[in-house]
Amino acid sequence: MNELSNDIDTSIYMIKNDISYGVENYSPLCLFSNENGKAKENIFNYNNKKILCPTASGDQYLIAKFYNAKEIITYDINKLSKYIIELKIAAIKALSYEEFLLFLFPRLLGKDNKYFLSEIILKKVAPYLNKDNYTYWNEIIFFASKNGYNKFIDKNNECYNEDEIKRECIFYSDYLFFNILKQKLIIDSNYEFINKDIRDLNIAGGFDIVDLSNIMTSLIIQTFFNESLDFTIDELNKIYVDFIDKKIIPLIKYNGDIMVDYQISVDNNIKPWFYSDKYRSYKVKSKKKNNTDIILKYQRS
Repeated sequence: MNELSNDIDTSIYMIKNDISYGVENYSPLCLFSNENGKAKENIFNYNNKKILCPTASGDQYLIAKFYNAKEIITYDINKLSKYIIELKIAAIKALSYEEFLLFLFPRLLGKDNKYFLSEIILKKVAPYLNKDNYTYWNEIIFFASKNGYNKFIDKNNECYNEDEIKRECIFYSDYLFFNILKQKLIIDSNYEFINKDIRDLNIAGGFDIVDLSNIMTSLIIQTFFNESLDFTIDELNKIYVDFIDKKIIPLIKYNGDIMVDYQISVDNNIKPWFYSDKYRSYKVKSKKKNNTDIILKYQRS
């Protein structure tokens, strides 16, 4: 079985069996980031920079692209993230703003959207997808149209609410900004995809920005709740601060930045999972109304 066939078969297996936790290095797809893209740009300044960021929903790449990053490399343990980023890039190139909302927003005006990932709109996107990516989405959408996406894409999840998606991601909020991104992608939509866990990433340095999104929070929580391991919070913090010192800091230029963590929707009095005098904490507006997120940024002493 070739790689594409295996990707399709695994995805269909996940949908059939209502799997939300993933199969080896296959996991359910995120449709959108739950981060505040404008806040990130204000803190990190992507203009003309070399960026390393998660592939995830594709939004980290699109944020960097919108704010004029020069070179972007994405990484993700989830093989399927490559398909969603390619679909988004193609959809932005191919569709009008209104068609894009219909194609990728599961709920519009508070109602289920019957055009969400529909075969009829996929046909318009097809000329901008390579053969493998079109084959993948054609097969998945055909199967899901009859069986649903179950937990493969959770279209009813609150983080996919239309207002929340638009609130802090500027190119989703307005057709003028959407068209600015479209023109940038038409001119150049290149990026490199590396299918690796951040802990296994073996890559040359020289980055202006390394974006860890909320990966480190996920790792520390997974370790903390693993019953076979017995760590205090302080011990876990040291493990992962040491990891960043040894693995991530060597990837950045002397004046480079690391987004160490993005902690979503926290109470103003809660301390981030990570705490170190090497990191500066920024409180930023959350995509969830009236909530506050925390961004941790590495600062060289």
